[in-house]
Amino acid sequence: MTQLVQRRFTAEEFEQMGISGLLKECERVELIDGAVVQMSPIGDRHRAVVMRLTELLVLALQQKVHVSVQSNVRTTEYDEPEPDVVVFKRREDFYASGGASTDVALLVIEVADSSLRYDRGIKAALYARANVAEYWVADLVHDELLVHTEPRPEGYASVRALRRGDVVKPSAFPEVGFEITAILG
Repeated sequence: MTQLVQRRFTAEEFEQMGISGLLKECERVELIDGAVVQMSPIGDRHRAVVMRLTELLVLALQQKVHVSVQSNVRTTEYDEPEPDVVVFKRREDFYASGGASTDVALLVIEVADSSLRYDRGIKAALYARANVAEYWVADLVHDELLVHTEPRPEGYASVRALRRGDVVKPSAFPEVGFEITAILG
């Protein structure tokens, strides 16, 4: 029996695929464990929640951070997921010279409907291993926000479910709070 050997791509090679045109700009893909993974399409509610989160974060954290929407962020040599929203430490060059990685991410957010299992499982484990201090999943299926904190190599030690009527405060900015209803709509 012939053994199939899969080749893992590095994040550098993945980026080169985009630059060379091998991956089209309109393709929704990310690199997970060296594999190019096609992402779920974005529905109307998903888009609306991403837009709400972006507006809330930008207005509340004006000129303290950079808010990046649906762009790749490097976690390891073989992982470059595309979260819906990332809040990065502020930098003069807006990361034009590179370095937009989880090392400088203050908050990573995924909005999940059809991708809920993936975002709560594979993505949560990936972000915990990359030591992302705070990871939110806007769970559109159960109409709640899951707040993951205390990353460990085996996963997040703390996961809280917040519902309408609750307020979430990012760990990096405890003076700022967002009503869950304002996020979920």
